[in-house]
Amino acid sequence: MEIKQLFKKPIEREIEGVIKIGQGNTDHTFQELDEYVITDEIEQHLATFFAAYDHSLAQPTDQIGVWISGFFGSGKSHFLKILSYLLRQDLQVESKQPLDFFTDKLTHNSKLLAQMQKALTVPNDVALFNIESKSEADSMQQKSAVVKVFNKVFNEMRGFSGANAWIAEMEETLANKGQYTTFKQAFAAQADGLSWEEGRDEIFYNEDAAIAALAEATDMSEESARHFMEAGESSYSISDESFAKRVQKYVAQQPANYHLVFMADEMGQYISENGQLMLDLQMVVEDLAQYCHGQVWVVVTSQQDIDSLKKGGMSSNDFSKIQGRFNTRLPLSSANADEVIKKRLLTKTTAAVTELEPIYTANEAILKNKITFTNDTAQMQSFTDQTEFVATYPFIPYQFNLLQKVFTGIREHGSAGKHLANGERNLLSAVQSAAISYEQAKTDILVPFDVFYKNIEDVLEHSVRLPIIQAENNAKLTQFDIKVLKLLFLIRYVKEIPANIDNLTTLLIDHIDEETLTLKETIQKSVTRLEKEFLIQRRGSEYVFLTNDEQDINREIQNVIVSNNDVVKYLGETIFTDILQLKQYRYQPFAKQPGLNYNFELNQWIDSVPIKTVRSALTLQIISPNNLEVAGDEMAAAQSLEAGKVIVMLPEQGTYMDDIMNFKRIDQYLREPNHNQTDIYADILNHKSRERTALSVDIKTQVEAALADAKVFINGAAVKASGGSLINLALKQLIEVTYNKITYVTHNYDREDLAALFSTQGDLLSAQATDPNHLATEAIFNDIEQRAARHIRVSLRELVESFTKIPFGWQETTILASLIRLLNDEKIQLRVQTERLIPEDNLTHFISLITRPREQEKIVVERRVLIQERYVKAANELMKEMYNKTLTQVKDDERMTELQDQLRHTATELDNLQRQYAGHNQYPGEQNIIAELQILKRLIDQRDANQFFERVFKQQDELLELNDDNELVKQFFANQVEIFNAALIVNTKYQRDREYLTTMATKQSGQRIAEILGFAEPYGLIKELPELIKTYKEAIFAEIETAAAPIKQELTNDQANMAATLTNDELQRKIQPQIEQQYRDLNRQLDNAGTIADVRGVMADKDITKGRFIDLINKTQQEIVARVDAIDYTPSSATTKPSQIAEIDPKKADNSAPQPKILARNKILPEQQVVIHNEAELDAYLAQVRQHLQQELNGTSGLTIM
Repeated sequence: MEIKQLFKKPIEREIEGVIKIGQGNTDHTFQELDEYVITDEIEQHLATFFAAYDHSLAQPTDQIGVWISGFFGSGKSHFLKILSYLLRQDLQVESKQPLDFFTDKLTHNSKLLAQMQKALTVPNDVALFNIESKSEADSMQQKSAVVKVFNKVFNEMRGFSGANAWIAEMEETLANKGQYTTFKQAFAAQADGLSWEEGRDEIFYNEDAAIAALAEATDMSEESARHFMEAGESSYSISDESFAKRVQKYVAQQPANYHLVFMADEMGQYISENGQLMLDLQMVVEDLAQYCHGQVWVVVTSQQDIDSLKKGGMSSNDFSKIQGRFNTRLPLSSANADEVIKKRLLTKTTAAVTELEPIYTANEAILKNKITFTNDTAQMQSFTDQTEFVATYPFIPYQFNLLQKVFTGIREHGSAGKHLANGERNLLSAVQSAAISYEQAKTDILVPFDVFYKNIEDVLEHSVRLPIIQAENNAKLTQFDIKVLKLLFLIRYVKEIPANIDNLTTLLIDHIDEETLTLKETIQKSVTRLEKEFLIQRRGSEYVFLTNDEQDINREIQNVIVSNNDVVKYLGETIFTDILQLKQYRYQPFAKQPGLNYNFELNQWIDSVPIKTVRSALTLQIISPNNLEVAGDEMAAAQSLEAGKVIVMLPEQGTYMDDIMNFKRIDQYLREPNHNQTDIYADILNHKSRERTALSVDIKTQVEAALADAKVFINGAAVKASGGSLINLALKQLIEVTYNKITYVTHNYDREDLAALFSTQGDLLSAQATDPNHLATEAIFNDIEQRAARHIRVSLRELVESFTKIPFGWQETTILASLIRLLNDEKIQLRVQTERLIPEDNLTHFISLITRPREQEKIVVERRVLIQERYVKAANELMKEMYNKTLTQVKDDERMTELQDQLRHTATELDNLQRQYAGHNQYPGEQNIIAELQILKRLIDQRDANQFFERVFKQQDELLELNDDNELVKQFFANQVEIFNAALIVNTKYQRDREYLTTMATKQSGQRIAEILGFAEPYGLIKELPELIKTYKEAIFAEIETAAAPIKQELTNDQANMAATLTNDELQRKIQPQIEQQYRDLNRQLDNAGTIADVRGVMADKDITKGRFIDLINKTQQEIVARVDAIDYTPSSATTKPSQIAEIDPKKADNSAPQPKILARNKILPEQQVVIHNEAELDAYLAQVRQHLQQELNGTSGLTIM
């Protein structure tokens, strides 16, 4: 039986490739309704729609939006059109209503049939349109583009102008006033029989006829009509709300419960990524719902579900409003398309079923084995059972879903013209075309996937078809090569199926009994030929179809020069950085001690190209398949004999070397500037960039496999292992051979461990006494001894570095830990210039110094010198003499510390004593204290044990002598200092009065006190001081009393004389209190005088006080006289009040008369010294005194001399 005989309906019959909105041919309509397949999914969507629609027939609703979604070719436009047929009351197709076609198809669903019938019980109109075809070319740039299209469709539905909305508005106005028919008749008369419907689209050409007809049909003047015509277009505007009101007005004029349904195809594509258009659609639906209350519906289709639409810059809030407008959502899936194809196109006759069933039974296992895809392919459905085989034959089930993806990929990547982009070819037509091409074949064939190319060839862009056209004319290629090329084009944009040889083989099976191995070999040869002609490109294990532009770029890429070194270097970087990730190699010497490990730096080479060079004795070298110098295992083994080297020889397998070359060429090409900047080239370059990324991933995978099969050599022999990584094993062996003393260390220390080796005082903890690295510690000490024997000075840095290298390889902090142990055992010492480093001085600082490389260079490591026995003996004697103790420690540093602790205690005592000399330089013994402290502090500050014991030896006698002397000082401060202080106070007074003393008791006792205080060591004489102090105090008290008696009398006399001179009330009021206070103070000073010097001081103060008061009295008396004179003789005296005069002189004395004057005795005689030798000189001196007194007497009533 031939293929064409299998089908229930003729396979050659005309079937529309896609349903065209607006197509009104009756034959087409009949076929659409008659052959429409009601799948389960379609039945569910019909039920959902009519349930919602019928709800609006019974009560108002605002849920009037319907969103039909589905992929390209899924039948959404067909479904929309079928819905439009089912809603129309007026549609008759060969004497049948559209619903009649569904009665037999839905006999099992009476409820749905009833809902569909109910929809036809109300008057309605359906406006079905493709929104893009109805919109103007530039309308998408306008934010009101959607409402303008709806307005246009609404006008056309009513018979008004669709091209000019303002004319439609005029027509509507005329119709509402009943003038529209008259207007059309008048226009035809004015336009020589041209109908209005024909002439309105050229309104400006027929403007005069329209103006005349408008004036004739209405009450307008011709001038007004002309003005209306001229301003009509510019003054017209439409908004979402005004459109909704127009529709509402129209609906209100129709019969009761009238419904209007707008059905817009391809709405999703029209508004996607345009936020303004999305918002416009939302407002159209929202306003129609608000004003029409469910009597006007909006049904749209989209290739995306509404939730998947790109927002086009809209906020989430606005986008959610759009989603809310379309409550009824009807998504069409791929399963629906498969079912339609099977039922509408591939339904078999009974005879066909009878023939096909045994074919499947006989070949079931063969088909399952042949129709397979690689694991990285998405699910590709094969024949599940006999029924599936019969239903889809001669096709394979996966082809329908794959073909959908092919169409989507071609359309999205711009490879097709507008026909495919608009859905002019769909799955149904593609499958029909493929079946027709095999209609005369027998039932042993299967349709290969490349056949579908023919169905879309005529709608592909010429630039896409050109490579295939050229290939068909290429004598180097076979017809089978062309089949492979077409197949690669079809699946180029399908990510779900990698274009590898295995998958290509499955896709090209065209017979049930196909020899797949032979087919695979044929395909391999074909892709090789196609690749040489630059028609395709291999990317790893996959092959990619190249357009003409891509072929040009590929040729340019193949001409890019890449050196072998670049290829090898990339391979090395992939191995070392991406795969092995060998920044360092971690070596673990003991399996049972996972915490003990080392990180070794490695020199990394591939062939002769360095990938990473470091200061390390270890090298890992990769030998690539491109290395011509190392050919074969023997040469690789010979190279591994070089010290510290592991050789890894990669096998020649896979295509990774060629792929790296291709990767480098693409990479270099993409980095070059000045590429053609057209959109096509930019897109190809983006593909190349992604290809470069994919290549890098595939290269890594291949190299990982090559490394797993590589041969590894060390010390001239191949590394053998039953499991694990050969490279890791070789590196482990390399380290153990190179660093053969690395196992001396069984415990590694870090920086914190170094500090933990000490107690808080800097002493090594007893718990750390056992050295886990004793072999390493001994090796280090032996090295130091050998250097010392040869008088070689070594820094800590140099020593540490020497043990980090071959053959040791120890960690720096572990080496420092061993040095610390040697330091504690007093086998070595650390020195910076002349100063020893002592941990207990400052442990934190000590650790910081020995762990910092720059400081390590300054530190010298020395073998410790033994201390002389006589030095140690002197220290023991000193300990015994001063503290009555014996040194108990064994180690030199510890013995030094033990003695220093005692000396430090003594120094503290002496420091406390020395502080008591502050302000007391007369205390005895300070120089001895200072001398002993100086010796003690030098010994305490000493950090070198050898120098310490030597200094003790030299200063032992001096220190003991000072210590004995200072025992008297300690006794002085303990028992005698108070008596000494009392004597110092008495001595101070004695020194003041020494010249004035008159009695022997005061003179002798005061002099003896001064003598005792002056001795350097007065300790034995201090016992005399209490009696001497007592004698002096009693004697001096009597002398003070004798000296003070006459002065006290003079104070009394002076005070009385002063008071007598105060002759008026004002003087008494102002001066008398001052006199009394001052003389009281002087008497108090005299009574409190502790020395004769104090008494003599009061005498001097007495004379000064008397003189000051004389001057004050005279001055005050003069001021009083001056005020009285001013009152008596100035013009203002006439107005002086009696009370003012009384204030000046209440006793009414004659103040204008001369007043007495007071004169101090010491002011009478000249101040300078005078020597009189004879009577004449005496007379002259007396004359001078007389003259002075005469001057003082002038102008006064008398002189008072005191």
